[in-house]
Amino acid sequence: MIVAKNPKELVLVLWSRLCQTPLVVRLFVLTAMLCGTARGEPSKPLRVRAQLSPSPYYVKQSIILQVSVIAEGERPTVIPPKIGDADLIPIGTDLKQVSASGIGSLVFESNRFIVRYRVVPRRAGVLKIPPISARLGDRSGASEPLSIPIENVPQLGRPESFLGGVGSFEVTAEASASSVRVGEVLDFRIRVTGTAAIGMPQAPEIRRHPQLSPGLRIEPEPVEAVAEPPSRVFRYRLRPTRSGQFVIPPVAIAAFDPTLRRYITKASPSVAVRVVDVGRFDPSRLDYRSVPLPVSPWQRALVVGVIGGLLLVASVGTWLGLRRLNRLRRSRLAAQHLMSRLLRDLDTSLTAAETARRLTEGLGEYLFLTHSRPRGVLTPEEARHGIALATRNDELSAQAERLIARCDQAQYAIEGPSSEALLEEAKSLFDALGRVRGEAERRRGTDEVGRVFEKPREAAETANP
Repeated sequence: MIVAKNPKELVLVLWSRLCQTPLVVRLFVLTAMLCGTARGEPSKPLRVRAQLSPSPYYVKQSIILQVSVIAEGERPTVIPPKIGDADLIPIGTDLKQVSASGIGSLVFESNRFIVRYRVVPRRAGVLKIPPISARLGDRSGASEPLSIPIENVPQLGRPESFLGGVGSFEVTAEASASSVRVGEVLDFRIRVTGTAAIGMPQAPEIRRHPQLSPGLRIEPEPVEAVAEPPSRVFRYRLRPTRSGQFVIPPVAIAAFDPTLRRYITKASPSVAVRVVDVGRFDPSRLDYRSVPLPVSPWQRALVVGVIGGLLLVASVGTWLGLRRLNRLRRSRLAAQHLMSRLLRDLDTSLTAAETARRLTEGLGEYLFLTHSRPRGVLTPEEARHGIALATRNDELSAQAERLIARCDQAQYAIEGPSSEALLEEAKSLFDALGRVRGEAERRRGTDEVGRVFEKPREAAETANP
């Protein structure tokens, strides 16, 4: 059996068959083929058809657009249309055989090549879909234009838990751990799957839930969206401040069903978390034992006391010198290693909020090493003041203030900078800090650098024994 996908392949197949026939028959058939080719018959246009899923149509609804092209064995190229006031998302292709016929050992096939898209309107009104063109070699074709009315979802009966989605959906919830310690961060996720997730850009507000357990701090994080299959993941950072059994109550989410023409509300399952208290210091467990002194004559005691005093003074002096030297070395190198290790551990796979949190903690640790600033929450004003004291450079202090401000936007604002932007700005600041510290050390010498780091560190250790 011989399958011919197009007329050109049919000519080649016939020619190969003619080479095996007598000369007279070959000349006759060749003459007929040349006559047919000389006519220059134009190629037939492709048949293209565009169809939409059944109405009604609403804003932010996922409308299926199916484009069908009738052709032979090779798949045509479909050019996606540009639709104003709507998003176009490709979702897949398909192939269906229309017909098959044969003459002897030759078989001719006709197939329907299908391309599907999601059309998501952004506003109400008349949505116009222009003709969709397709090409296959020197053949082309286009579908008829489409115009459909788009409506807003009704105001009547709209619940407070409506997030803007239109279509079917499912809701699940989970926590990163079932047991944490007091103050430990817990990742809580609400996942919405289905076509309604396309129209849900904002996360539900759960910090003001009336059934939420007290002593639980909640910070929303950026929403994670997947185009196909449609889904949304709403993430929250939970930090418990007291021990006990916490229950995160169900979170209600509503969407509009275009088939039933009413709002559907679904709730996520409740999540239980056990919070364990941190072990406290017990001074009663310390063992205080007195060291008995040996009894000796007073002459021997005096000699031993003088020698022991001299050895003690020499040992204490040596110990203090070594301690000063080691503290100088640790303070000088720790700040440099801290910045390089922080940039090495961070990558673009982390979320913007997690990157911002780590950069803020890293800059606070740098200020603790260089200026003995207590560890804790770092504000933009504190970052500017600390870098100004450590480097005597107003430009670097302003750059540090700007970095911490952008980190706060990434953690607490709805829209903030990306992880790549934060890492690029942090690398610029840390490189400049390393150059400033190196130039200061070469200019002032090792003794002066030791004084800069030594005195604040001693004050910090005295305040925090």
